[in-house]
Amino acid sequence: MTTDDFVDLNVPGLLLRYSNPSDHWHEIVLAFAATRLHVFQKYDLISQDASALRGPIEEAVVRFSDYTPLGQKFVMSGAVDKWLASCDRKRNKDAYRDPGPLERRVQRFLSTIG
Repeated sequence: MTTDDFVDLNVPGLLLRYSNPSDHWHEIVLAFAATRLHVFQKYDLISQDASALRGPIEEAVVRFSDYTPLGQKFVMSGAVDKWLASCDRKRNKDAYRDPGPLERRVQRFLSTIG
């Protein structure tokens, strides 16, 4: 772990974020975390030995150092935040489960780096 390392995804923390969250909040957090991890694993953006890939999604914590160098560049590009914002605007739980929009962002990113 480097001094520049930080927690990028903290599912347990997000699940506890509100003192009285709705059921929808838990579903949304689990859906977007699972979709994100799936896409990152599919495109080799996260190290295959990252602990978040081995346990239940409810316990997933991803540090910046868990990403591959390409994954770190993708995270720093802001594309993940834009994807999440687009899901939030749709106000639909299924938007967080759909990997297509995040995959398209990954593909666009990959095409720009050669």
